Amino acid sequence: MREKFNKFISLLMVLGILSSSLVTTNSLVLAEDVNISSQDLVDVYVKTRVNVRDETGKTIVRKAQVGEQLTGYQKGSYFYFSEAKSLYRVHTNFITSHLNENIIIRANVNVRDMNNNIIGKAYASNSLSGYVKGNYFYTTFNNRAAKIHINFIIRPGQLKEIFIANNVNIRDSSGKLVAKAHKGESYYGFLSGNYYFISDSKNSLPINKVHKNFVSHEPVKTTIAVKSRVNLRNESNKVVGKAYQNNVFSGYYQGNYFHTNFNNQKVKIHKNFVQASKTQLYRVVRVVDGDTIIVNFKGKDERLRLIGVDTPESVHPDKSKNSYLGVKASNFTKNKLTGKHVSLEFDVQARDHYGRLLAYVYLDNVMFNKTLLRSGYAQVATYPPNVKYTKDFLDLEREARNKNVGLWSQGMALNNSGGSSLPPSSSQAGKGKIKGNINSKGEKIYHLPGGAYYNKTKIDTSKGERWFNTEKEARAAGWRKSKR
Repeated sequence: MREKFNKFISLLMVLGILSSSLVTTNSLVLAEDVNISSQDLVDVYVKTRVNVRDETGKTIVRKAQVGEQLTGYQKGSYFYFSEAKSLYRVHTNFITSHLNENIIIRANVNVRDMNNNIIGKAYASNSLSGYVKGNYFYTTFNNRAAKIHINFIIRPGQLKEIFIANNVNIRDSSGKLVAKAHKGESYYGFLSGNYYFISDSKNSLPINKVHKNFVSHEPVKTTIAVKSRVNLRNESNKVVGKAYQNNVFSGYYQGNYFHTNFNNQKVKIHKNFVQASKTQLYRVVRVVDGDTIIVNFKGKDERLRLIGVDTPESVHPDKSKNSYLGVKASNFTKNKLTGKHVSLEFDVQARDHYGRLLAYVYLDNVMFNKTLLRSGYAQVATYPPNVKYTKDFLDLEREARNKNVGLWSQGMALNNSGGSSLPPSSSQAGKGKIKGNINSKGEKIYHLPGGAYYNKTKIDTSKGERWFNTEKEARAAGWRKSKR
């Protein structure tokens, strides 16, 4: 028994000796050399990308990146350090005691030598090369070793994103005009005195400046035009559409993207594909009816009539002129335009004799006047001299009428903006006398009063059948005359 006890004591002593040969500091375990202490550990930096190997050098465990800080000690041609209580090494050719970097001066500051004597001044936006150690940035100044307190320097990665609140001149450090910054654009910079020194990227040094009165710390809404065809992406970076050259959008810059709305969803466009737009967007305050809206125009709410189109009445003072179809057209426009930002195109005459604005209205770069016609919620109404798109409008109306879409399928007749305020029915009241029937084969046939089938023919507007005022109107809509 005593012999076993003596062996146990001997084992404990061996373990004690082994443990005393380990040096542990900040989770660094160094068993390579019993003479290494925490005071002998140094910080180094990786100067070029390098393989990290295990203690024997046989196994590559990972890559060390440029600028990465390592804490350990040098032995022979290798620098040893630890991670997760394991010892690793890199060749000393790939490390440096000081990592040089480019910085910029935040504000005017004294430059001191190693004895703390003032040997000169560095000025805001000056760039210097050197390294940070402790509370100082060490550099060379007038061929002398010098230092600057770190409170007066900016590293590129420390630049903050700022936004231009209104169009402003960009000047160089001497005050010379070098470019224009447009409302909403984003830059990266820092404040010094009355100016923000800015750059296009947070990783590049600012060399130009804008006055602080023109800078915002929050995104600023603005209008842009697309430079060339580009994908529109949602917040998950999935392509959801395309934008084309000169398309206009309202939104804001943030990071590398311009954020806007498209088809009622949030999308983004890379800022390399957009530029400041001269086209103004106006908010639709309210929709009056299918062809009339209220827009905030140059700071004032104004009534605007869409050029070249006419929808059935829904808000006429004479209630007998309002119709169920007018309500449907009004609701269509309300759903599409209320609260949206639109651009306007004017023709020869910008206002009518009532003082209303007359314009072609664009929503997401598509003319809404054409959308009304294409969707079958309006007819063409031509009033010279505003006739720029009359041919296009007539083609769209004819196409919608032939396809029997929108209100054409519910009894809208050419040049008929009045009618009942009730939903359309098989009643003839308020409609023409010519019956537009669709037979079992899908043929569109119109019947005149006195015709063989006139009295027997019933009109069901839910099937696309309708009434006409004239034979010309019926033929234009795609119906043929009954043979009897």
